Amino acid sequence: MKESTLLKLAFTVSSIGIISMWLISGSIEPDGNELRENSYVKVKGTISRISETDSTFFIGLETDKGIVDVVVFKNGVLELNEQQGVEINGRVAVYNGKKEIIAERIKTYR
Repeated sequence: MKESTLLKLAFTVSSIGIISMWLISGSIEPDGNELRENSYVKVKGTISRISETDSTFFIGLETDKGIVDVVVFKNGVLELNEQQGVEINGRVAVYNGKKEIIAERIKTYR
């Protein structure tokens, strides 16, 4: 086989593999056991419980994998209610030996 043909073939196969991995990565969501400290995650679910202080919301988010604890630091006006659907982007942290998500962005939906 010619070297140029081999290079074209290698480039094509590599490109297909990279594009496939990129497409698949958008549909993979980690479950609670796969959450690594300081990793960035996106979770969708329904607020099953919520408590509030002057500066923070503490949320129990019910997902298809179970309930995930989420901490939301208030930066202005934010209204959250039980049974509200949300999508949360944030980082995984460990507090008192338990994993939780520190929310960086919240999108609400019904």
